[in-house]
Amino acid sequence: MELLNFPQELANHRHFLANLASFTSLAASSRNYHQRPVKAWKFQLLLGARNVPFYLIEQPFVPEQENQDNGDPICIHCSHADWGGHFVSTKSYHFILPPEGFWNQKMIKLDRQTYTRNYLLHGVIHSSGYGHIIGVQAGGTLTEGDLREFWVRICNFLHPTLISWEGHANQIIRRPYTPYNGNSEEIWFKLILQSQFADEESPCKPQGIYVQVPVDSNVGQLKKAVQEAIREAYAVCRNFNLSSIEDCVGQVDSTLVSDCLQSGNIVVKGANISPEVRFRYQGGTKRLACTCGARYYNARMRVFLCAQCRKYHHCLCYHESESNPVPKRCLPCNMRHILRRGEDINEPFESELIEHHLLPEDYLKDLSGKLE
Repeated sequence: MELLNFPQELANHRHFLANLASFTSLAASSRNYHQRPVKAWKFQLLLGARNVPFYLIEQPFVPEQENQDNGDPICIHCSHADWGGHFVSTKSYHFILPPEGFWNQKMIKLDRQTYTRNYLLHGVIHSSGYGHIIGVQAGGTLTEGDLREFWVRICNFLHPTLISWEGHANQIIRRPYTPYNGNSEEIWFKLILQSQFADEESPCKPQGIYVQVPVDSNVGQLKKAVQEAIREAYAVCRNFNLSSIEDCVGQVDSTLVSDCLQSGNIVVKGANISPEVRFRYQGGTKRLACTCGARYYNARMRVFLCAQCRKYHHCLCYHESESNPVPKRCLPCNMRHILRRGEDINEPFESELIEHHLLPEDYLKDLSGKLE
């Protein structure tokens, strides 16, 4: 298989995990690392007369191996892409093209630096279908353009839901790969999960995932496919029990799906989402309530914890530089503090906040009414 035209796009566009099974069937060899537990596949590609190894590593999410007591993101790349509110995925799939000096290895070695080394190409796709390009670095006879086209072909084969592409200018290019192909033998749905385990503090709801069933499926078969898809996608949903599909309420399980639904978005409800908050969201547990409107943590931006409301805020929104000490209180809490002390509203904030951040009178009047 030639690297410069591998892989060929599938004629039948199925959802990501189904396409992944077809992709791994092209591998020359595989290996299970039981201690981790991790599985790796090796694809033997050709570049001219040279053999080039390409690896796929399946990394399951194991809460017992995570140290997330500080609330930091589970996936730093999801945080960078503003997907911090997505549920943590059950598995992550790393696609690695090693540098030329490692082309003679029989199989990739797994250690603590495996996912942080510099490779010619390193991409990761979560079981939910969302993924990231972590690094593209030209080397040998492979140009950066060759590597980018290689990744695009992989995505055209696998059809992930969305990929964040971080370039040299720190610009994120989001490339959606839609699985719809007008196949009359299948019916497609995008699942919108509404759990009974509602969390008012959650920064945003997880994005939808795709599921497909034969066009002659009944409601009972659709429910089973939906429940399995949700369990496969998200770690907190391993024991998820589907209770209802919004547009199928009142329909018996023997009703044909085509009689009550059409391809598109469907809202599903269920219970038994894990109560383990620490490992629920890709962005971690840091609650953001900044004046800029952000509600979930972006690891690129420096934040401070308000001593009063115990929520995080962007230092940048308070005009704080890296050299300045972080504030102790956010703007709303500092205004309440000044009001209670009867200070002049035209006086600058206390020493822990910067001098030029004055209290806006209209906001102060509105707040005064709420405090009375």
